[in-house]
Amino acid sequence: MDREFRPYYTQISFFDRWGEAGEERRDIEYMKRFYPKTMRNFQRIIEDECDKLEYDGSMLYDEYPDSVGFLMLVNRICDKIKKADTEAVVNEEIQMEEDGQGNVEGDSGPINNKKENDIYNLKNIISVMLSSEIYRRRCLKRRYRRWY
Repeated sequence: MDREFRPYYTQISFFDRWGEAGEERRDIEYMKRFYPKTMRNFQRIIEDECDKLEYDGSMLYDEYPDSVGFLMLVNRICDKIKKADTEAVVNEEIQMEEDGQGNVEGDSGPINNKKENDIYNLKNIISVMLSSEIYRRRCLKRRYRRWY
């Protein structure tokens, strides 16, 4: 066997797992680089909202998080995404007018042309990404709580 011999009293070391949180965080950040650009923007907005809720007694750290609070948070994030997308569309239209391309009739931007199903899908995507982010933060807090 290629394993290093260790005496029995050092087999389970208190400090062996100390650096794992940093490794996990680096792995998560690396894997987020593979997200499509749109999903990276969504993730940034989700992280900003979760940062605002990063305090003791927050709904993020409740033993059983409230589903109504979770859905309100999803709706707030969706509103921010829609606002950011609308601003991007307006800036794009201004740029097109400055370039002399003019405004195309009937084109009011990607968010304004969304159907009910697309908005529903957006909420589903945000729900999955938000629950994943909440889970990650809860695990990190639990891990650090043990050490302090």
